[in-house]
Amino acid sequence: MLEIKPVDNPKQWNDFLLSQPTQTGIFLQSWQWLDFQEKLGRKVWRVGVMFKKTQHSTPVLVSVCGIIKHELPFGKCYLYSPRGPIINEKLKMQNEKWSEELIKKINSVAQRERAIFWRLEPLFNQQILHSTFYILHSIRPIQPKQTLVIGLTQTEDELMSAMHEKTRYNIRLATRKGIEVREGRFEEFWQLMQETAKRDKFSAHPRRYYEKMLEALHNSSPPACAGRPPLHNPSQSPLNLGGEVKEGYRERDDRNPPLKVRGGAGGVMSARLHIAYHGITPIAAAIVAYFGDTATYLHGASSYKHRALMSSYVLHWHVMQDAKKSGYRFYDFWGIAEKKWPGITRFKLGFGGTSVNYSGTFDLPLSRPWYILYRAGRKIQRII
Repeated sequence: MLEIKPVDNPKQWNDFLLSQPTQTGIFLQSWQWLDFQEKLGRKVWRVGVMFKKTQHSTPVLVSVCGIIKHELPFGKCYLYSPRGPIINEKLKMQNEKWSEELIKKINSVAQRERAIFWRLEPLFNQQILHSTFYILHSIRPIQPKQTLVIGLTQTEDELMSAMHEKTRYNIRLATRKGIEVREGRFEEFWQLMQETAKRDKFSAHPRRYYEKMLEALHNSSPPACAGRPPLHNPSQSPLNLGGEVKEGYRERDDRNPPLKVRGGAGGVMSARLHIAYHGITPIAAAIVAYFGDTATYLHGASSYKHRALMSSYVLHWHVMQDAKKSGYRFYDFWGIAEKKWPGITRFKLGFGGTSVNYSGTFDLPLSRPWYILYRAGRKIQRII
């Protein structure tokens, strides 16, 4: 027996997420990330699928789906579930009725909010995805379709030896040049971000976006990981979230089981601003998210004037060391794409790690005529 209902318990929500086998990217469905979206002025729903064996048995949470409303012209909107919905593996294999119930809930929200479509990025593979949700349209990825994950359960010497020799050299060079990394001020980050966006010709988020993120998610230090202490030196695990694992990486070590949540700060998502300084001058910055057993690099910026100091290399090495000491098992470098971002991808790959592929981003039309108009408008916009 399945029932769809709102979830109002932050711990119950996050604990379910952290009970999943894979936690890379899952912070986008965390309670705190959805809080951050609300601070941006967006409407949010936290929907849970409850399962009961009998009418009198205690309901068990078997799926969660954070839904964010994004406004469109003409009083319309779309609903977005980044890296969601999240489904219990056993439910996914044994009972597909959960998707029917969830879509009913999505449709009821869509009617009230005048939503055109539901955009989703589930962590299961495309075969299950299409057999479950039927009519889906694959679109350009919103979140990265491919990321790079580094296992932190190795020793620091082993982490170093897995890096490209040029990366190791640049870390040592930056250290010799006196680059220091510590928590910085927002204004320092924002100046670097504006410079980087102008130099590399990309559109940064508005200032308010980063301010609200750090305001909503900030902790004074990386929280201790909620799980057990990491095992010593397991093989690094290639992950497959609905796509293909890139060849050339080591196989999964099944001795390293999924994180078991025991409460504590690691069960609450947070974000921290790390800045690399040369003397008192900020020259590189990174916003890093912490959730479950994974620290994730979200946003970065650097000074072109000080590029010879190789500060970005020691910045990420410091973040990895910091996360490792706090008990985190993975550092997710986030997006890589050799054709689209060759320089950034080459930089990240220099640290070693495992390529992680996701299924992608999909639209489920809720109002087909409006969805056709929306897609046509987007195509015209790209041409112009």
